[in-house]
Amino acid sequence: MATAAMTAAAMTAVAVIGQRAEPVAGGDTAAVAAVSPPSGAAAVLPVNRSDPLLTGKFAVGGRARVAKLGSDLPLAKGGLFTANLAEGSVAGEVAVSGTLDLPPAPGYFVVFGFMPVTATSVLTQEGAATGVADIRDGLLNPDLDLTLHIRLALTDVRQDGVDLRVGPDCRTVAPLVIRLRGPIAMAPESPPSVFESVFDIPPFTGCGTAEDLSPLMTGLISGPGNRMTTELVFQGF
Repeated sequence: MATAAMTAAAMTAVAVIGQRAEPVAGGDTAAVAAVSPPSGAAAVLPVNRSDPLLTGKFAVGGRARVAKLGSDLPLAKGGLFTANLAEGSVAGEVAVSGTLDLPPAPGYFVVFGFMPVTATSVLTQEGAATGVADIRDGLLNPDLDLTLHIRLALTDVRQDGVDLRVGPDCRTVAPLVIRLRGPIAMAPESPPSVFESVFDIPPFTGCGTAEDLSPLMTGLISGPGNRMTTELVFQGF
């Protein structure tokens, strides 16, 4: 029943989008215009073009590779991405906005090749994630192009078990910019959709309660060429 309801909701959204589909080559209309809402599905029109037609939820997994440290930081389990799909300005596209909620993630690194360091990373979204999805091959398997701005903070940093006392305000001076591009599955029981991104880590600020540790954190972590592997698993509409 839940699967049928999700499919009906998606088909209804496609029909709403198709109401304004534009002609394409050969005089036909975009593929989204060919779908009508199934019997019993409520075709509720949005108040305006920016109101969501659908809201999808995704479990989040993956890892970040910190180039300077040569170490991976796994994303903590329990992350959730909520994506709102609204009518796009171009036929065959929908506008996407969303929010990312990630639990704090403990990490283990080896600095200078011999010094063990543990820390908890906190990734906090700033502003809404925004982008578009190409739905010409179907609303449930679109091509996504989405950009997120995420602030990185560090807490409980310990060197060989000794608390470095970075304090509660140790964070990057600007958010990380993460771009997700590629196909994303939004059908029930779909396998994970995997995205590979390259991003910069800005300098750190606010680190240290007894002394300024921001230059140390910046020297150890900040820089270009870092890689994020993001896995999104569709949970439902």
